[in-house]
Amino acid sequence: MAGGLNGPPILNGSAYIYPTITLTALRDQLLCMLGFPDPLTGPDATTRTLAQLRASVLTLLGFSTPLLSPDAATRTLVQLRESVIRRTGNYYVAGANAPGHDELVNSFVNEAHQTVFRLLEMDKGGVTLPTQMTADSDPTIIDYVPVLDMAIGLAKAHSGQDDAKAYFDQVGKYISDRAARRPPNISAMVDAWINEAHHAIFRMVELDKGGVTLPVDLVSDSDPTIIDFHPVLAHAVGAGKAHYKQPDAKLYFDQVAKYISDRATRRPPKVVAMCTQWLTMAQKQLYHRYKMLRTELWWSIPISAGQRIYDVPSISSGPLTDVSFADSGPDTIDRVAGSWITDGFRVGYKVKAYGAANAGNNNVQWTITALTALQMTLTVTTDAVVAESAGASITINTMNYIELDFRTATEAWLLDNLTWLPLFPGINPASFTISTQTMPTNFELREYFEIFPEPQKAYTAWIKGHRGLMPFSADTDVSTIDYELILLQALVWGKQFFRQQDAREIKSDLEIWIGKLNAGTFAGLRFVPRETLAEPMAMPYPQVTFTRV
Repeated sequence: MAGGLNGPPILNGSAYIYPTITLTALRDQLLCMLGFPDPLTGPDATTRTLAQLRASVLTLLGFSTPLLSPDAATRTLVQLRESVIRRTGNYYVAGANAPGHDELVNSFVNEAHQTVFRLLEMDKGGVTLPTQMTADSDPTIIDYVPVLDMAIGLAKAHSGQDDAKAYFDQVGKYISDRAARRPPNISAMVDAWINEAHHAIFRMVELDKGGVTLPVDLVSDSDPTIIDFHPVLAHAVGAGKAHYKQPDAKLYFDQVAKYISDRATRRPPKVVAMCTQWLTMAQKQLYHRYKMLRTELWWSIPISAGQRIYDVPSISSGPLTDVSFADSGPDTIDRVAGSWITDGFRVGYKVKAYGAANAGNNNVQWTITALTALQMTLTVTTDAVVAESAGASITINTMNYIELDFRTATEAWLLDNLTWLPLFPGINPASFTISTQTMPTNFELREYFEIFPEPQKAYTAWIKGHRGLMPFSADTDVSTIDYELILLQALVWGKQFFRQQDAREIKSDLEIWIGKLNAGTFAGLRFVPRETLAEPMAMPYPQVTFTRV
């Protein structure tokens, strides 16, 4: 409460708040009421991971992978070592071979293991190879047959045996046969096709809301699609079949086209962007068209001696003496009692301090990055905060959110201790020659608040006016007025645009609702028929006698 027992009890911005909702939530409601649901996202969408999609694409392309399947046969290091020693014509006795012989054969086995792994491109085009097998019980991670053949070939070549090439040829035949069943670098190509399909489907159904932000690439095997996987899989398979000139590639692309066509019937192109525009326009039109949707508040401005021009008032803490500044990286403004949140401040608002002792550093503009009841964390836009203890009378105001709409100000008052004095609109420029400081009597409110004459001491100016609209364009922005009215108005436009038959009924519902709200604003007022008054008598024109000269 300000200025005595009958002063305004509400600080700036702390008024009745209509039921609000975020733009994205309101848009989802509008789309559903227009009959355009979105099955690609949300609980009804079925997703798959990159690994699942890759396996499906490879299977549909006819490229199976027996090396890592349950059918793949593996062997341990000791089993492979024994086979290599025996196949090179040496006698094998566990633990009794020539010094260094076991280690040499182990190196052949590990070299063969990694080489075959690389030849088969099991690393999906990367550089991560199988770890070295060191313990006798360590198994191969792929089919052991080509590993054993290559290890024998390496051992025979090392010993100068003539049939080493025959074993290398067997490995070559194995790789060639497998390449026919699973081409080189196929995993990396399939991943690229999947990501291309993911982006293409996302863009086709305009989930980017007309912008350019696409889903991030699926990189890890566990990364899931963010939309329904069916068109993504069909598109990726179509790309693969077209690459390998398989005749049924067009069938998969046709499936994608049918999917998109069916979805366009349920959700027309650009409908998300249109709904966003309708909701934004609906709030603006309703706010400016109907007075009862505009919240009228008392706004305060601390007046300093010798200063005539001030920023347009906005959400304010009011004068506080328990506010301190902390240069703590990040900088903060702290209070002992009350609440920044209750005052109406929110993360993202730009604020300015007034009355700080370190005026050059602390009476500047900030952006709130985090907020609790007693602490406001800041990102500075000019100078850094200078630590300052509580004591001075400090006011924190917002700069560009929920500020006074200067076009709707209805009255202004000057508070001198407990005395309320009216401020009269309009300042005569001819008065600017007066340099005497005294109590202000006049004001002008435009993009700034100006008083005259120049004050000779501190006062508090109180202005009654409407709160402006908060931003309502980003998905996380919330509505300022009753969101149900916004929804109905946008729904009327949407149904008219798509020529849905119930547009007239929705418009009638909106008009009835607004009519009842308007009737409710009169509360207990009584209306008395105005008496018919006679028109005032017109004053006669002055009679002037002209004399010809």
